[in-house]
Amino acid sequence: MIESVSLQKRFLEKRRRWNARRKNRFRDLIGLNSRRSSKKVIGLIGLSRGVGTSHLSLMLGNYLVNVLGIKTAIVCFDDGSLVDLLKQIFDRKNNSVFSKNNEEVEKFRGITHNGIDIFSHRSCENWRTLTNTYQYVIIDISVSDYNYSKAVKDFVSCDKKIIVGSMTPYKLNECIERFKRIKTLVGKEELSVVSMTYNKEEAKALKESFGVTIKAIPYEQDLRVTNGSNLKWLDELIFAQKNISHTI
Repeated sequence: MIESVSLQKRFLEKRRRWNARRKNRFRDLIGLNSRRSSKKVIGLIGLSRGVGTSHLSLMLGNYLVNVLGIKTAIVCFDDGSLVDLLKQIFDRKNNSVFSKNNEEVEKFRGITHNGIDIFSHRSCENWRTLTNTYQYVIIDISVSDYNYSKAVKDFVSCDKKIIVGSMTPYKLNECIERFKRIKTLVGKEELSVVSMTYNKEEAKALKESFGVTIKAIPYEQDLRVTNGSNLKWLDELIFAQKNISHTI
């Protein structure tokens, strides 16, 4: 009887190890292990007000944290209003977590929501220290931010650069002018250009003028989850060898 139990335990342990090796091989196949071991700063910069820069930041943060299991922080380059607004919304819905055991969140007066640590640049100006604690840091720069000009320099130094614009007629010219200025600082091969609005003819014209491919940001209603149809898009935006582009 004792020998039978011992054999069963050895069999279960052997099976567990075999499953672990198979799972690890699968992770290697899709590049998950290398992604989890890498460190990267992702910069998002808006070309106009209300183009969805913060919305996309939260989409990326949710994908990295809750799909891939990568420790991620978001730094909002604003006057603190976005973090304050998120605090109010999360408190009202009773789903905010102000980490008591997270030294970084306490130190820089940030918040933790859905596993993502979110900070205001005002209370975390030396945000690069976060790269010592987090595998991925996303910086969220909007046109309305009080230090937009200075933030552009931070954006240029990021490992992954994503420009968020709009093809809405009354925003398009403003987006194009800002894109031109940023493009002089960053080569086109290093840029991804994205947007929540899309016009096929305008996208074609902009590609001919500036050599960038522009595609639309997929819609995500609930930022606490990642729609299965958006997984590939988000993964390519972050990890593709060549930067892809998405709607101005």
